[in-house]
Amino acid sequence: MRILEWKRHEVAARQTMAKRLLDGNRLQTQPSSPHVWLHLPARWTADGFAAEMRSRGVLVNASTAFCVADQPTPRAVRLCASGRRAPARDSSRR
Repeated sequence: MRILEWKRHEVAARQTMAKRLLDGNRLQTQPSSPHVWLHLPARWTADGFAAEMRSRGVLVNASTAFCVADQPTPRAVRLCASGRRAPARDSSRR
């Protein structure tokens, strides 16, 4: 049971981190989910935002990948909060 407890703790910590880093943006998620939906401003399409992020080395999934034909597609991208942790970045280089 220790692995399951660790996983739950890790997902909760990453949810907290995502909410802190994306503060001010419209997010949709569940506390135990390893994914966060980031709703985009009107100037972006989901595919356009995903392509821009990919060009910057950040992989996100456009909502179009999760929608079936003939259904409206939310202007959002899905962020995975359960992948391998990246090394800390120097924020002064932004």
